[in-house]
Amino acid sequence: MVYSLFVIFTIIILYIYHVGNCRNQKLIDLIFFLIWVIFAIEYYTTKDYPVYYKGFYALNLNENWEPIYRLLIAIFQPLGFIVFNACVAAFEIFTLCFFFKKIVSPHYRWISLCVLILDTNNLFLLMNFKRQFFAMMVALWIIHFLLYSVHKYKYILAALVFLCAINIHSSAYISIGYFALPLFKRRLNKPVIAVILLIYIASIGFALSSFSDQLMWLLNATGSNSDYYDAYILQQADYEGTSSGFGFFSILSNISLLLLLLIYNKDFNERQYKFLLCSVLSFILLNILKGNFYRLNLYYSIFNIFTISILLQILKNKKKQYLYTYMLCLTLAVPVKSYYNAFLSDKITFMTIKYKHFYTIFHSNPDKKDYLF
Repeated sequence: MVYSLFVIFTIIILYIYHVGNCRNQKLIDLIFFLIWVIFAIEYYTTKDYPVYYKGFYALNLNENWEPIYRLLIAIFQPLGFIVFNACVAAFEIFTLCFFFKKIVSPHYRWISLCVLILDTNNLFLLMNFKRQFFAMMVALWIIHFLLYSVHKYKYILAALVFLCAINIHSSAYISIGYFALPLFKRRLNKPVIAVILLIYIASIGFALSSFSDQLMWLLNATGSNSDYYDAYILQQADYEGTSSGFGFFSILSNISLLLLLLIYNKDFNERQYKFLLCSVLSFILLNILKGNFYRLNLYYSIFNIFTISILLQILKNKKKQYLYTYMLCLTLAVPVKSYYNAFLSDKITFMTIKYKHFYTIFHSNPDKKDYLF
């Protein structure tokens, strides 16, 4: 009920924003403030909440947690987990809002916000992966220094940010790919697009588990606990060859977005083109990374929230009305269906079972069961 009220308020704010010709950016700030509130008051709603809540008060039992995250927990011990969670969320949502307003045009921000808020594979997933989302938002500042900053030490600052991110969550090692983005200046021509599509098709049947020894070597090289992540590698093998779990509209949306990003890559400006490359890579990784390894893809798939709005703006400007309408309907259909399944239908999963109630710190008797079906 709490989250549904948040969605209703967001829709009302977006309507007021649209009526005002998208000029009042304080309304966008208000929506992100409400997102922060949702993150801050959540209590035993997302799957991993108990892990971080209990781990905060038993830090000695979580030796796998990275040093900066452990240090922050030690600092916040006198204040408790709820304050710690709210402060971390404040940084996360500020960062997301900062990049959102920097990348997405005002008249198309409502689209990205609908995708972010309604699709449970976006905001709720980020809320669930608390430590990784923290590392992701730190890693985004690598992008800021590499693509936006004019500071003479920007590369050193980007490297320091990278070091901070990997010491919050080891998954941030995959963000090292951000450092290659400034090197990509030439746009994708037809032969390159054809190669990318062939790689995408090949990735559907690619078995990453065949390289389990190399994966273990990489994990050891990062200093990660091999026993802890050995289960991830085994899970990768279990999930390969099984259904992706995505519905028809999600698959159609992903393929359509990939194709149109490739076709119209030359219409993206220099910085937007870098985000486009991240999105393209995310669709390939989506086919390869399974089980818990799929979380690594979030460092690149998060840019889809931005690139879809940029693409729709380009289609509108180029008067590709049929394509624009097709992509807009498809883009909105996926999150609306996701929201309906989680909040209005009888369909439930072990991840979404508590979403309807959305327990908060103000609930006196929240459901603390761990559902594994």
